[in-house]
Amino acid sequence: MTDNQTDEERQVTLGSGLEPMADEVAIQALALLTGQSAPVRSTIVAADWSRLATAYRTRAALHIVDDLLPTDSDGDSSSTVNTEFREALRACEPAQRRDLLVEHLIAQVAAAMGLASPQLLDPSVGFFQSGMDSLMSVTLQRSLSESLGEALPSAVVFDYPTVDALAGYFATTLPELVEVADEDSAAAYDDLTDDELLQQLSERLG
Repeated sequence: MTDNQTDEERQVTLGSGLEPMADEVAIQALALLTGQSAPVRSTIVAADWSRLATAYRTRAALHIVDDLLPTDSDGDSSSTVNTEFREALRACEPAQRRDLLVEHLIAQVAAAMGLASPQLLDPSVGFFQSGMDSLMSVTLQRSLSESLGEALPSAVVFDYPTVDALAGYFATTLPELVEVADEDSAAAYDDLTDDELLQQLSERLG
């Protein structure tokens, strides 16, 4: 099948997490499936399981795929996320992390929409006003999930349909940015007098 796919079809397949299977592996698998002791129903897949799980989460929960995802030695799948972008985010000066995120989002959106240059994208203008369609939104959701190392909600692009809105959302979910926001908030309170702190507390409680 891989030999007969166009480059575009092959890219879609790889993007969904399914990988080409070597001929010798496929032939050996076929022999196992057609033998007398073969199970009634079997599926043999070469896959990037994390990417495949992300692709299916855009449609619905698929627990059988989630069960195949790798976990650490303690059985805890919530270990530190390690993607190229997240590493860059951690290495970046805290004050510059938001700008780095926005730059990354612009590049991801431009790629999903097939724009000739990221500079053509206005961070404050809605994606769908700029020509994004539903297929592009799924592509964007998947690419963000992969680059951020996070399983994102399937409707995240519809709920936050601008670069600015997405940046605001990720500022509340990515630890590297939440940490900066907490430090900024603490610094702001440090400059207030006791009376001003009591006033702000009163306003929040009220």
